[in-house]
Amino acid sequence: MRSFEQEIKEFLKKNEIPFEDRTGSLEELDFALTESKVFFDAKEKKQHVNVKNWQGVTIPEQYFFILDDLAGRKILLKAPRSFLLVRDSVDTPTYYVFSIVDLLCMPKQRVRRTIEKSTRAYKGKWYVDLRHGKRCDSLGDAVKYMMHYPSKFKQIFKEYIDCWGEYEGKNTVTTGITRRKYHWVEDLKGKG
Repeated sequence: MRSFEQEIKEFLKKNEIPFEDRTGSLEELDFALTESKVFFDAKEKKQHVNVKNWQGVTIPEQYFFILDDLAGRKILLKAPRSFLLVRDSVDTPTYYVFSIVDLLCMPKQRVRRTIEKSTRAYKGKWYVDLRHGKRCDSLGDAVKYMMHYPSKFKQIFKEYIDCWGEYEGKNTVTTGITRRKYHWVEDLKGKG
């Protein structure tokens, strides 16, 4: 199977989608779709993960993906037009798109993995449930989703006031006192 990065390059060229290949950079996201101003990092799940090697995993192995904390933070650099695109190549290739909003809002567990070279250090990792991303059956569907995602920005950033997203295994609880009209009136009096 060809590399995921190669598949992306071939797809974008074939479909005449202007892009910049930044896969050689350690500071940039892997790809920039120049006309739509969309940026994404491409990651791949190539094999099954032995969850016994990772403490506290509650995600079923078939949906378990490990992301470097640094890679997650790097996606913030191009927010809100930045994404993580994962190809799950374990069985039939399946694609998962995570917007920066998903990465922020989805439940995740952050852990540190010990690295021992000349001195002990730690590398940050995220346990990611692939079901929290947008599942796409083809690379074309994934690219189309990312290119059209900015059309949702008004709803995401200005209109929708509830918790964003529905994520597998995560129930958002309702708590606190119910806010009523008189609360806002009292709040405004306090500012006067």
